[in-house]
Amino acid sequence: MRIEDDVPLRRDPVFWFVIICIISFFIIMNWISKNPRQEPQNYIPREESMVRQTNVHYYPSFRYSTLACISGYSSVETCPDGECITASGKEADKYLIACPYHIPLGSVVKIKGIGRFTCADRTAYWIQEKYGDTFDLWFGDDYEGAKEFGRKYLEVEVYN
Repeated sequence: MRIEDDVPLRRDPVFWFVIICIISFFIIMNWISKNPRQEPQNYIPREESMVRQTNVHYYPSFRYSTLACISGYSSVETCPDGECITASGKEADKYLIACPYHIPLGSVVKIKGIGRFTCADRTAYWIQEKYGDTFDLWFGDDYEGAKEFGRKYLEVEVYN
């Protein structure tokens, strides 16, 4: 009796394929358990002011800087019936700004010489086609103030 006749499994390629797959599975699972996936920590958590809701606040990181057109609008011309609701669903106020479509809602925008704002609305598409990247500041009911502000080209810093 020969050894080759005694162990027929040694020549079967399917057997070895299955064995290799099982061993590979255990090696991969062992590696995954030792190297868990870690989420990127690009924010600094701080205490939440709401009691029952856990919302992680973060300080935005710088994304890019550009020269853009800044204009003003008022609720007299855009919301004659009363409340102005932005694209994000919030009511317009002096800390919110209308941004171009490629900037995500909620991004922080710093306009040199004016201040910091949160992107909560969208600039009209036809205005962007005509003037390029345009940011619209809300002047409340002050239509004359918005007209007096006019259209300016200023440096804008966008943060995530």
